Amino acid sequence: MMRRTIVAAAIVWPLATVVGGWLFLHTGPTVELRLAPVLVGQSITDVTRQGNRVCWGWIYTKARPAVPQTFAWSFTVGGTAVRVPAVVLKASEKSPMTAARIRPPGRGDVDLCATIPDELEDVAGLSIPGWAEYETNHNFWTIWQAIPPVVVPPPLPG
Repeated sequence: MMRRTIVAAAIVWPLATVVGGWLFLHTGPTVELRLAPVLVGQSITDVTRQGNRVCWGWIYTKARPAVPQTFAWSFTVGGTAVRVPAVVLKASEKSPMTAARIRPPGRGDVDLCATIPDELEDVAGLSIPGWAEYETNHNFWTIWQAIPPVVVPPPLPG
């Protein structure tokens, strides 16, 4: 009887460890994002369009320490699966939005701009959703958090 218990434990414990570890690594980021997001109170303000250039303000509050790794935006066309990568620049410096600058927790804002690709200039329903990737202190995974979409104004007639 004791021998069967030892054999069962030798099979069950490694299997439970592998399954538990897999669940931890695959559900952990979602649970952490839901319970402790890095960014809260986000909003998009002052969206303007001049020709093929669209600019906006992004206001947010960083709720906890985390190191930014990536910021990614794409142009999307409403009602379709069309996604085109967007190069987003800081409006003041005309430089790419990079992850090099680490902000402490608290309120933040940045003015951003993107150039609309020629093939999307006259398309209705254009928006620019974004994502921010943060590395947290525990280093088990990174958290990808949505940035509110920028609704691009239609082009002026003419």
